[in-house]
Amino acid sequence: MGDDAAGSDRHDAGTIWPARDWDSESLLGVSPVDWALVEQQLRDGVDAEEIEQWVIERLESEIPAKYRSRQTATRRAFTAELRRRRGRLLLVNRARRWRSLRRLEWVWGDAIDALEALHHACHEFGDEHAEAHQEQRRVENDFRCEALMVLFARALLTTSEIIALLRSGHGLGAAGRWRTLHEVCVFSVVIAEGSQEVAER
Repeated sequence: MGDDAAGSDRHDAGTIWPARDWDSESLLGVSPVDWALVEQQLRDGVDAEEIEQWVIERLESEIPAKYRSRQTATRRAFTAELRRRRGRLLLVNRARRWRSLRRLEWVWGDAIDALEALHHACHEFGDEHAEAHQEQRRVENDFRCEALMVLFARALLTTSEIIALLRSGHGLGAAGRWRTLHEVCVFSVVIAEGSQEVAER
């Protein structure tokens, strides 16, 4: 009977909280709760709800601190290892990247060069146009021309970003900036074909 009663007590304890080999021991290296004391209190008739509340408070107070301590140790070990191997890691990564960029240049180099040449020509055209019509814009207060010049400058900047992303092998990033360039072109067409009121807004 005594063995049965003890087994019943252990079974009741297991229905309220985890067993003594709970995962906190593997996480922290040591359990924050003295489970033998808990079982003894149950056998002594201490209210199960009071014991459960004490266990919860104990876990909530101990686990975060011990977890943070172990997390800090892991982070420091990782940082030290990263610093130790940084030179070799960067050397390998840069060699791999250099080979990748060589392939990219061999396949797409002519197309990217053509885009860059077009960008340079547009930049020069914009500078010449701005200088030639600067006084006219000031006198006539031409909102449409001003808006188009701002959009033109934004298009040049966006195209420069596209070229940089293409040459560095970031095709998806270049595609995203190309969508922005298309939006700028649409705005430019709307303003060019609209009235001064539209440009002013």
